[in-house]
This record gives sequence, structure tokens and C-alpha cells, in this order.
Amino acid sequence: MFKPHPLSIAIIASLSAGTAIAQENAALEEVIVTGTHIKGVDIAGALPVSQLSKEDLDLAGALSTEELIGELPQAGQVEFNSSSEGTSSNNVRGDVASINLRGLGADSTLVLVNGRRMVLNPSSSTRDGVPIQFVNSAMIPASGLDRVEVLRDGAAAIYGTDAVAGVVNYVLDTDYEGFEIKTRYGSGHSDSLGETSIQFRGGFEFNEGASNLTFFASDFNRSGVTAQEIDYTQNSDYRDTDRTPALFVGDTSLRNLSTFTPWGQFNLGTVNSDGSFSPVGVSGVARSSDGRFHLQPDTASGGVEYKDGLAIDDGTLNSDLRYNINDLRMIIPNLERRQFFTTFTHEFDSGIELFSEASYYESEYDTFFGPNVISDVNKMYIPKTAYYNPFGAVGNPNRLAGLSTDDVPEEGLDVKIDRLRLYDTGPRKIATESDSHRFLVGFRGTWDDWDWESAAYTSAAKAEDSQLSVSRSKFYEAVSRSTPDAYNPFTGGNFADPANGDPSSGGDASEFTVNVERKNKTEISGIDFKASTPNLVSWAGGDIGAAFGVEQRRETYRDDRDPLLDGTVTFTHPLSGEFFSSDVMGVSATPDTYGAREVYSAYAEFLVPMVNEGMDIPLVKSLDAQIAVRAESYSDVDEDIVKPKFALAWRPADWLQVRSAFSKGFRAPNLETLNLTVQERFNNNQSDFLRCAAGQAAGTPETDVDACQQSINTRRLGNKDLQSEESENLTFGFVVEPLEGLVFTADWWRIEQEGVVGLFGRDNHLILDQIMRLNDSSNPNVIRAAATAQDQDEIDAYNAANGTSLEAVGQLLHVNDTFLNLQPRTIEGADFSVAYDTDEFSIGSFTLKFDGAYIAKWDQEASPQVEEIQAAVNSNPLLTGSVSSFSSGSRIQDEATPRWRAKASVTWRKDNWRAGLSARYVGKVYDPDVKQDDDPSIILKIPSWTTVNTYVNYKFEEGVLDNTNIRLGANNLFDEEPPLFDSSRGYSPALHSARGRYVYLDVSKKF
Repeated sequence: MFKPHPLSIAIIASLSAGTAIAQENAALEEVIVTGTHIKGVDIAGALPVSQLSKEDLDLAGALSTEELIGELPQAGQVEFNSSSEGTSSNNVRGDVASINLRGLGADSTLVLVNGRRMVLNPSSSTRDGVPIQFVNSAMIPASGLDRVEVLRDGAAAIYGTDAVAGVVNYVLDTDYEGFEIKTRYGSGHSDSLGETSIQFRGGFEFNEGASNLTFFASDFNRSGVTAQEIDYTQNSDYRDTDRTPALFVGDTSLRNLSTFTPWGQFNLGTVNSDGSFSPVGVSGVARSSDGRFHLQPDTASGGVEYKDGLAIDDGTLNSDLRYNINDLRMIIPNLERRQFFTTFTHEFDSGIELFSEASYYESEYDTFFGPNVISDVNKMYIPKTAYYNPFGAVGNPNRLAGLSTDDVPEEGLDVKIDRLRLYDTGPRKIATESDSHRFLVGFRGTWDDWDWESAAYTSAAKAEDSQLSVSRSKFYEAVSRSTPDAYNPFTGGNFADPANGDPSSGGDASEFTVNVERKNKTEISGIDFKASTPNLVSWAGGDIGAAFGVEQRRETYRDDRDPLLDGTVTFTHPLSGEFFSSDVMGVSATPDTYGAREVYSAYAEFLVPMVNEGMDIPLVKSLDAQIAVRAESYSDVDEDIVKPKFALAWRPADWLQVRSAFSKGFRAPNLETLNLTVQERFNNNQSDFLRCAAGQAAGTPETDVDACQQSINTRRLGNKDLQSEESENLTFGFVVEPLEGLVFTADWWRIEQEGVVGLFGRDNHLILDQIMRLNDSSNPNVIRAAATAQDQDEIDAYNAANGTSLEAVGQLLHVNDTFLNLQPRTIEGADFSVAYDTDEFSIGSFTLKFDGAYIAKWDQEASPQVEEIQAAVNSNPLLTGSVSSFSSGSRIQDEATPRWRAKASVTWRKDNWRAGLSARYVGKVYDPDVKQDDDPSIILKIPSWTTVNTYVNYKFEEGVLDNTNIRLGANNLFDEEPPLFDSSRGYSPALHSARGRYVYLDVSKKF
């Protein structure tokens, strides 16, 4: 049972007392300033805060915050977005948009709405194997915003956890009177991309002006785009396209065709009673080493004619038989979104103001990508008795003609599916439905020189993800039947166009397809009280401002997996006897997860004027300090956290301000990393290093193949003992105002993190197992079967060759990998901005803006544990395998972190006319995974990308069109294609867009 914390009692007492304080009649107006809790103080320029104003929002022409985020140069890649389809429900999908300040990760940016926390996105995904939970900004209506404030500084002392890279505060447009309706139609890519939207906004006062109600509602619909509708995504082979750099034309690194194809790749052999598979080679038909064969048209070279225009070949799958991933795929998904929010305020005669907010969001998202596949990791065997087995018993009408019973016995042989694309299942359809709600009610007022405010809020978000998948048990039942109604996986592909489509059919695939669902829910609720005054006490420098507050919140996370996936429905293969804890083909078991926490916080903040102009100190017009401290206590993290912040703002002259800040921050481990029981992940073609070395020493080809190229099951485990990630943030900058209306800013910043949650790594555990065995021990996280006689023979040969005395090692069953506080990282860079509001000229007035972000350093170090095993590998030649450092090293200009991002804009106003032009720049990056065939030192450069947006707006002020606005706009005016990126899409949706030129018309009318 939950016991109230002393802080919670204080909060409730403060709330009760606050609402009873007598007030003088006064008009109360809430002003949100991100970065401070103190009302009524002038901190302009003292904090590094960027703002997207209404004019900036107009220039973005965005109907979703996903597009809006791209307008922030300080935002890194949009790590999770609506194009993040993933290959299973383990990935975040749907109408999502994450903010990733400094490229530090979507979970290192605190996201607020009207100054208070938002609920986390219900679905999670992983980065470097670690679950990531973040706020989904898509829940915020882009068209309902008044502005977006971005604090480019650590703010844990002000706001608490997650404010490592900074804070983004969405301020809703609630200051509205009247009624407005607004519609949009937009299209792009030859009208295949179509968007429609209708919005309603209203606000009015009543009770003689004491009460105010505002509301906003919108309905948005988008028809998506398939890969076949865009020239540069029609084929996933990018070796020779208009976007391919000359040095990489013909380079196999860019051949993103799949070896999972309807033509199939199989292994011939016998499934033994112990579950092992003994391959059988047949000259010209099945490779001698592993029994491998594949189907191909009988017109292709090599192979043995089978039937219906097919041949069976024991060679490598021909390049032209590889499957074009983009044959069946959506690039931009279909999306429907509905949003609503309302605010209500009422000022009592006492001067106390009641305020409340309510919002609701829902979306429906659907997309699809290539048909389901079966890989070697699934260990799916087709019995010799199956009707369509080409190597079945003598008398089976589908047995390959001319087979010798010396090669394939009369009773036939089993077939293992190595790689097969089940085109009959159709594309993997994904449908994601999401909804969220938020309610807040509070009171605020003044007492003497104090502003106080208290509120309670609750918010919840749900997501239901469904994907068309294949059931292991139902597939085996269909494929293993000995009658003609069995499913036939040996039909090959499309003879007319082998890389695309498949007009042939193996049967009714609907009997083994299933929709796998994932249902997630997150909740947050809280209560707070804060009070501030601009003049707590006066001293030589002036009035000291202060703010004090207490907060309590509760967060919950629930991940409800499909029974086919969470261990409820399992599969034991009838031939091999191998047990699978998931019945979903190609997806490892993932149990349900639930976590909850209580957080209690107290903070204090002071703005201290240390020097003022009246003190007549040379070169010091003013010197002000911000001092803040926050304490937080978590119910599920075994530590109490106290973090400070110190900031200085020095004004040596009226036109110059110098600012600096130092703060300590933290990020509490998320509920999934703490509460996850086990998350299984299979990896193909991996090496069990020690057994591989033993097999090589013994010269045993079979063991060599099994040990060096096998599927390894890694079990990732939650850790209740995780601690918060610690950070330090240092900034230094200046603001220059040489002319009225002209402002320059520049800020240098540095963030250092320690204890970032990560994984030690599968390969590292296997190397550590070698180290420990050489010291008469073993790694308890490497789980093995009992050693066999053959294992003993091989380790004897290894010991004889190396002078060691190791015990025999059995077959690897799985590796346990627990989440740990591991890696340190350092990131630093600079921000620059220029803004100029001109005077009114005869041709109108202008606003010119430039905002740029530069990353000078983004280094992630290997953990001390990883460095230790790397040193051991370097010093001991007996240790085999490569140490995994999880992307340690510099990430500058890697495939996701450009050095430069910038935006420039100009807005013109004249009478009823308004127009704008903006350009957005994303700097170059490199893809280290793509190396030039002839010279591996040359890696693929993804060049910089610049897009231009524009709009023109006219407001009518008379006649039937009075108070009507018409806006015509175009995003990506010059239809710039995204640069080539090595993925099946051919571009990076995290950095670039495939929307092309997008033209829209907005019509709005106020009543």
C-alpha cells in the first residue's frame, strides 16, 4: 500500500492553504517563461532560450509537430517519427514525433506543455539494445500553438529528470476571443500525397468578464505514398542511380536487395532425435558442406530441372533473384489525427483565479512493407513426408526426378528453410491506433508581493499496434501435410521479373497468418504548489527574486504483448523437439512489462542582482545571478537526488550582455529498463568464439560451421539496481544589440554524462567467458548445455595446441545481458542567432532571422569494463573475437549527427499582406558502413541538404470576406530530393524527407 511521503503532505497542505488566502481584486495573467519559476522578473537575454513564434510557425507550414521539430537547428535527428516502420511491434510506430536536442537522444530532452510535464509515449523502442521512452510531440496540435520555447541548457535544478540537453515547452494558443474556422488542402508527389485539415477555434468571456472559455479542435487526414510512386525509391538497388556518387557507381555496398526471396534458400538433410540437423549434399543439387540449395528459373545457368519452369541449384543465389525490398512498401504512411483542447478560467471576487485545461488526441495510422520472411534462426523444418517436399519419399509426385537413393533414401530427407519470403502472405500490414487525454485544474493568485499557483493534473496515453505476421505452429501444420492441400513453399518467384512480385502461389497463406498486437499504456498524474516573488528581500544590488515549490507525481508504464509473443502460446517443433517461447515467426519472445513510480520534489530558485547601474562600477552596468537547487526522491531508484544550477548574466554596456551557467543534471532510469523481466533477441551468423577455436584446433568442419556461424539468443534483463545517469552542463555566451531591433547571440555549451544505461554486450560476454575459463572459472551470464564427447575431443585438441587445461564447453544456449550504468560521453558545440526587425518602410516592414547550431564534439567512450577486456584481448593471442564498444568514439558526421544545422528566414508585412521565405540547412554526414569496393578507406558521404519554404497571405477586411485569411504556401519549393543514404529506403527519414514539393492552400475566417 502506498504511504504518503512528507513532501506529498506538504503539497496538499500548501494547496489547501493557498486557496484560502484572501486576495485583492487584480487582473491575473499567466506568463510562461521557460527556464525560471519566478514571475515578474526581466530575464530577457539572461537564458539561452530560442523561440518559434507565430510567424515562424507560419513559415514552417506544418500541420504536425513532426514537421515542426525539423525547424529547430538544435534538434538532432528525429529519432522516432511516423516513417519509423520497424520490422516488428518491438519498434515504436504510428503517429510519433520525438525531440532530440543536441542529438543526445529523445529521452534526454524534457518536453512540457504550458510549463508542465507530458505523459510519455506508450510504446518504446531501443537504441543500442536499450529501451527508450520519450514524449510524443505529435500529441500536441501544431496549429493550436502560440509559440514553442526551447531552453538550450541543462535544467534539472528547475524541472527535474530528463532536462539534460534542454527543455522544449509547447505553449498553446489560449488567449483567443471570437470564433474561427480554418481549412487546408495540400498535395505533393503528383497528388499521391494528399492532406486535408479542418480546424475550429473559439473563445469568449461570460459572467461579466470573470470567466473565459477557449477551445480548439482539428481533424487531419493524409493519404500516404508508396515506394513505387517515387522515382528514387522504386528499387532498393542504389548502385547506379542519379543520386549515386561517381566513386560508388556499381559498388556492392549499395545493393540493398534482399536474399530473402520467393525463390528461397534451403538446407537438405536429416533432423536427428536430439534436435540437431545433419546436412546432406547431393552433387549439383545440394551443396556438400551444408546441404544448401535454392530455386531458380530453369533458364538460368546451372542447376537441375525440377518442374513448372523451375530448377534446383546448389550454388549461390544469383544476384538477379534477390528481392527488391521496395516492391511492396509505403514510404509515407496513411494517417488520420483528431485533436481537441480547451481551457477555462474564472476569477473570483477575492482575486483568486481558477484555471483548467483539458485535451484529447487520437490517431489512426496504417502502412505496409515487404511480405513476411522465414530465416535460419526460426529453425523451421519441412518433414520428408510433406507433400511438396522435392526430396520426399519415393512415390511422392513432387520428388525431384532422377534422385539416386544413395543420395536421398527412399523415405526421403527433411528440408530446413534457410531464407524464404512468403509472398503469398502479402505485405506486412501495420495498423497503429493511439489516443491520449490530459486534465488539469488549479488555482493561482497573489498575496502581498507573492504570486502563487497550485494545480493537479492527470494524463494517460494508449497505443495499440497490429502487424500481419506468421504463426510458427500454423505454418508447420500447413507445410507438413502429406496431401495436396498442403502449403507449397517451393513455387519460386516471378519469372518475368525475378526481383519483383510473385504471380505464383503456394496455397492459402491466410491459414497461417495472424495479426500480432501490442497494447501499451502510460500514465502520469501529479500535484504541485509554487510561489514566487520578484522582491523577496532588498540589498545593495537590488531586489532578490525567489521561487519555491513542491511537486508530487506518479508515473506508470504497461506493455501488454500478444499471447503469441509473451510466452502464453509457445511452439515446440514436432521434428526437432526444439522449444520456442514465441509462436510468432521471426520474433523473439517478449513478456509483458509493468512498472510504476512515485516522485517527490522540492526546489528553490533565486535571482540575485549583484551589481546594478547605480553602483557606478566600471564595465558593469549589471551583474545578475540565478541560483537554483532541486531535490527529488524516487520510490524505485535507491538514491535521493539533489542538483544545483548557477548562472550569471553580466551587462558591461547597454548593447552587450555576457551570460554563463553551470548545472548538474540527471536522467532517472526509465520504467522499462528497471522492470523488464527478459527480452530475447536472436542474431544470425554469429560466433561462439571459444567453441569455434576448439573446433578449428580439432579440424572438425561440422563443429566449425556450427560454432562459428550460428544463431545466438541474447536475453536482455531489467535491473532494479540501476542508478540515475549523471550529467554536467556548462554554457557561455553573449547577446549583442547594436541597433534597435537587431540582436546577435552566440553560446558555447558542453555536456558531460556518466553512467549512461547500456549493455555489456553479447560478444563481450563471450570474450569474458574465455578470459575467465583461462583462469579456471567461467562467465555465469554465458549459459551452455552439457558438453558432449565431441566437445571433449575438441577441447583436448585446443589444450594440446595452446598448452592450456580448459574444460570442455557445451553448445551455447543463450547469453544474459543485464542493463547497467556504463558509458560516459561528452558533447559540445555552439549556437548562433541573428534577428532583425526593421522599421516600417514604404514597401512594408521585415523580420530577418538566422539560427544555427554547430556540434564540435560528440564522443562516447567505452565503459571501463569494456576497456579491460579490450586490453586483455590485445595482450593475449588466445582470446578470439572482436570487442563490442557500442558506438564508442566520435559520432560527429556519422550517419545521424551533422556538424551544422541552420535556418534562415525573412518575413514581410504590408497592410493586409504578409509573406515569408525560409531556408533550412542540414549538414553533411558520412555512412561508415558503406566503403568503396576498390578502396575501403573511402566511405559514402551523404551531402548537405537545403530546402526552401515560402508562403503569401492576404487578409480581407470588408464585404462578405471580412476577417478572411487566404494563404498559399509551398514547402520544399524547389523539390529537392533527399541525398542518397544506404538503406532500403534510399534516404534517411531521421534527417531528410521524401515528401518532395508540397503545395498547400489555407483558408480561414473569423466571426
